[in-house]
Amino acid sequence: MVTAITCSQQDRYNDFVQRFRGELMAQERALHAYFVRVSGGRAQHAHDDYITSLANTQSENGIRQGTLFCQQNIGLFAEVLALTKGTDLSAYAATKQLPQPIDVSACASPVRTAQASSTRR
Repeated sequence: MVTAITCSQQDRYNDFVQRFRGELMAQERALHAYFVRVSGGRAQHAHDDYITSLANTQSENGIRQGTLFCQQNIGLFAEVLALTKGTDLSAYAATKQLPQPIDVSACASPVRTAQASSTRR
């Protein structure tokens, strides 16, 4: 969004959002679920703060890069619009060095343990 606004690429951004709306909404729900788990009753506030920080971080990155920002970032639209399906977005994003306002680390998959069954008397 910041790249679209800064670099006058709103039409390409809108194309991206329209094309991948389903996957973007699914990821938004997953992000919100994360904030519910870690922030409880403050989930919406924490989620909103994160989104604002993400936009601010990208904007600050643009200020630091100056005129190079658009040259180095508008190609992202062509790259994502070339993806064949929405589920490719996560793998694509993982290959990019995108600035993050927080430290993000992958969690290990949960380990299931067998529970001993108890008998009722």
